[in-house]
Amino acid sequence: MTFGDVNGDGLADLVLACPQGGSFGQGEILVVFGHTAANRVLHLWSGEAPAASIEGKAGGSLFGSWVLAPGDLDGDAFADIVTAGRIREDPIVDETYILFGRDAWPEVAEIYQELAQRTALARLSFGGGYARLAGDLDHDGFADFWMTAEERSTPQVAAFFGDSLRARFPEPAGYVFDLNGDSGFGDTASGLGDVNGDRWSDVVVGANALVRPMSAWIVLGSPDGFRETATLPELSAEGRVLRIRDTPADSSKIGYTVGAAGDFDGDGLADAIVVDKMGGRDFEGVAYVLFGSQDWGRKVNEVEVRESPARKLSLRGAYAYDEMGFAAGLGDVNGDGFSDLAAWTVRTGFERDPDAYSRGNMVLGTASPPGEILLRELSGYDGFSVTVLGGAGEVRSMAGGDFDGDGVDDVALRVILGSEDAVIVLFGKKTDAPFIRGDANMDGKVDISDAIATLGYLFLGGLERICLDAADANDDGEVNISDPIYLLEHLFLGGKPPPPPYPEAGLDPTADELDCRAAGPRG
Repeated sequence: MTFGDVNGDGLADLVLACPQGGSFGQGEILVVFGHTAANRVLHLWSGEAPAASIEGKAGGSLFGSWVLAPGDLDGDAFADIVTAGRIREDPIVDETYILFGRDAWPEVAEIYQELAQRTALARLSFGGGYARLAGDLDHDGFADFWMTAEERSTPQVAAFFGDSLRARFPEPAGYVFDLNGDSGFGDTASGLGDVNGDRWSDVVVGANALVRPMSAWIVLGSPDGFRETATLPELSAEGRVLRIRDTPADSSKIGYTVGAAGDFDGDGLADAIVVDKMGGRDFEGVAYVLFGSQDWGRKVNEVEVRESPARKLSLRGAYAYDEMGFAAGLGDVNGDGFSDLAAWTVRTGFERDPDAYSRGNMVLGTASPPGEILLRELSGYDGFSVTVLGGAGEVRSMAGGDFDGDGVDDVALRVILGSEDAVIVLFGKKTDAPFIRGDANMDGKVDISDAIATLGYLFLGGLERICLDAADANDDGEVNISDPIYLLEHLFLGGKPPPPPYPEAGLDPTADELDCRAAGPRG
């Protein structure tokens, strides 16, 4: 399940993988086009929803076994779709397909029709693997994607580069090989954006449970992109690999899944998600949010998730034996300017804890993230949990995109309700963010650094991002020289404390034009 604007109307469309669907069970992908209708139940196969169905080849199977909307691969301003299907069982032969975005989609079509009309391309799958989101790896303005190769003797991750040609499926142009030849490398991978401030796109790669010890790797981009074939040791020697590991390695499943967090802490650098499915004392699972740093690839080439001083946030599963194995970026679901995250588990510890049940957890981005969040204790300020029918529904996946076009990202949850497969879209809403009055630099405390940050914003074009509502120390509805003076008088001359919310975080009780979304330099 993924979002992408495949018909160019400015609304994010929901693309669903349905490998058991289709007229003859050969599988299909379903595109539900974004629209503004809320609070409705739509039966997706009844014609009620504005949707398109693309079915697999007759006689084939598992079409739509996975789906990806990597962006605009061919430069026509429409997002495109990558998926796969099986065309032969003995021996197994899979094909990978690119379906090009367009303004008019058929209500129902088969993939062979799409291929005949040149609105789709096909190639034999790259080693029986999966496509993963990558971004613009070679800096040419076209979206690119990774594919993992599970069935090759030397596991690989290959880059497929988009371009302006629609006459051929792009050939793999760059490879990254496993460190030790074990299978599983690249079983999960994702583009990140720029995690170290060098302006080049970076990628995170994980490995499945067959690799011991398990690790994840952030492969850093360069001016040359990912055009050349390279091994991880070669890239490591160039300072382009950040290894992420855990101790003790024997029980860790670090890198079970990986993903892009967006800019969770609002510092201008992209952040990464690395999940340890067996993490925690009671195997509740831990998702680590690793905050981007300019030191990565320069001074830091390894992060040990429990002992390293690297900035990170640990999201701990809700219940013992949850084995929480999935997390992903959602975009900005509350309109505060920070990227938000989802974390969920397919398996729960229900048999051991009667209070445990499947839930989707949403964690809200902030400039001052704590070191750890327990997902069963989300407060509303830091995030919230969603259950379906009192926990009877099982959350299988989550994704984010602006489905209704209101400028705030929405959240789709794919859930199993008994024998039924359903998708629930929760519509995002812009909300005020809690803050501490005077905490202009959003580091969780009020001190002289906040006055300095406000002065830098006002007079020096400072690069530090500030919260304008918090910088309004005297709560007069404006940010000007009187605010750092007011704050300094309070800190050092016994002056009045800032008005609420102070000293604890809260919402602004007074109406003004300011908000607490991270602001960049003045002007």
